[in-house]
Amino acid sequence: MPFFDERGNFLGYRNLGSDVTEQVRNEQRAREADERLRAAIDDLAETVVICDAGDRIVLANRHVIACNAGIAETLEPGRRFEDHLRAAVAAGYIADAIGREAEWVAERLERRRKLSGPFEIRYADGRWILIHERRLGDGGIITVGHDITATKRGEAVRLEEARRQRDALVREVHHRIKNSLQGVTGLLQTRIARSPELEEALRAAISQIQVIAKVHGLHGRGADDVRLEPLLLEILFTLRTISAADIRYEPQGEARWALAEGEAVPVALVINELVWNAVKHRARADAGVAVGLQAWREGVRLVVENPGAFAPAGGQGAGLALARTLLPGAGGRLEVRGAGGVVRAELELRPPAVRALAA
Repeated sequence: MPFFDERGNFLGYRNLGSDVTEQVRNEQRAREADERLRAAIDDLAETVVICDAGDRIVLANRHVIACNAGIAETLEPGRRFEDHLRAAVAAGYIADAIGREAEWVAERLERRRKLSGPFEIRYADGRWILIHERRLGDGGIITVGHDITATKRGEAVRLEEARRQRDALVREVHHRIKNSLQGVTGLLQTRIARSPELEEALRAAISQIQVIAKVHGLHGRGADDVRLEPLLLEILFTLRTISAADIRYEPQGEARWALAEGEAVPVALVINELVWNAVKHRARADAGVAVGLQAWREGVRLVVENPGAFAPAGGQGAGLALARTLLPGAGGRLEVRGAGGVVRAELELRPPAVRALAA
């Protein structure tokens, strides 16, 4: 600073100095600590992204950049975290977002806003990442991702092994039930020889038991889906054997439909009752019964026709009453009508009672 006397004459310069050594050392220590922290974050096996209070990226470690190599520029300091998310979705990185990109981004941002706890993200390359997000003291957010792919794969292997063991046990149970039911039918067949007056009732019971055994037999062979047409063919074969009647099968269209879980036995019994009643109530012993299976896009329709009547009281006998009782609560409809000496029963099955199978 220039220095003057009281008359304004220049006398020289006055210099003031202060010792800032400690301040400089502190600033150096802070820079070194920051560099060590950044280096440590860079060396982490986890993915780390730190954002400021405006949700703009301050730091992204090398691991997260390597995992997002195709869109690495979206992780540069100053970029919005939301823009990085949208770029990852647009690039097809996020498996769970494919086909619902906008919804996924909205859900992810809402989760980030609430910071409600850890969650998993499945990537298109097969990786599973467990995400932890925390609010920092300055209002920013740190996002840490842990790769849990090996854990998920191990869990999948354990679940698959448990499923195989369960399926093997279920098949064995179905096989044992089928054998037991066949033993019961054998006993009933023996009873017919001793009590011919009970033949009709016993044969009806045998047909019902054998139908249930057929369903268990399909499950026992490892069939997850009980397909309608193979089941129908087995029922018709059983009824032909028991009754020696002429039962003709007339399919219309390819019936790629399976019965819903829990509906296989009831629907099989309904089919058995419809065909068995048609056989019993033919106008003549030598008359045939026609069974058709019509498939269309919305479902499948079973048609049973016979010359005669279902039951003496206007088609409302015990067999038909049982069939109506066993109908699926949703997706099943039964209609019976007669004209010109022919009775026609139509069993219509739609989802959820049945489901379409892939071609």
